[in-house]
Amino acid sequence: MLQKSLDNSSASIDQVLTMIFEMHELDHLSTTWRERPEWNYKTVEWTPDLPIRQQSVRFPAFVQLHGDIWLAYEWNYHRTARIILHTHLLETIARHQSVMMDEDTWQMRRISSLKELSISIIRNLVDDILSTVPQSLGDIDHEGKITESSTRIKMCFGIGGYFLLWPIKVIKGNTFATTEQAVAAKSVFERIRECTGMKSILGDKSLI
Repeated sequence: MLQKSLDNSSASIDQVLTMIFEMHELDHLSTTWRERPEWNYKTVEWTPDLPIRQQSVRFPAFVQLHGDIWLAYEWNYHRTARIILHTHLLETIARHQSVMMDEDTWQMRRISSLKELSISIIRNLVDDILSTVPQSLGDIDHEGKITESSTRIKMCFGIGGYFLLWPIKVIKGNTFATTEQAVAAKSVFERIRECTGMKSILGDKSLI
């Protein structure tokens, strides 16, 4: 309902900002949905001995270890939905800001604060998703140990690539992610194309 109201072109900037604040509160509430032991995961520092095939690409300074990749998949789909939400909020702010006739200092501060918050949330979520890549693509197991597949790509790890497909596609096309994050996402997407067989079977048609 709030999203539909945000798209209402007749809404004033005050109404829009009030709704965006409410959306932020609801988004924060959604982060508490998985505060249960079965959803817990471990975060470890990334070190050069953890095998990530594109070593030249900047990844987050940490890696998430989930009980299994199904759990990482569930977390990442929720994170991706939140990225889309905050992207929509930022685009809504930009649309209304562009038609503001006066420069109300207090109003501009509110807008600036909301923009910074959404951009920060998006970038943190992107790092969270990228931090699940080593486990999802079979470089390491759920304990952070190097797996046999760390030296070569195996088709049996295609399911991990499939789980990452939508989140990585969203990240690599998001204008609010950092340049380094976008480069990392594009690199991961190439691995997904390879380990799922998309590249060998579909060729350039898999470049989505």
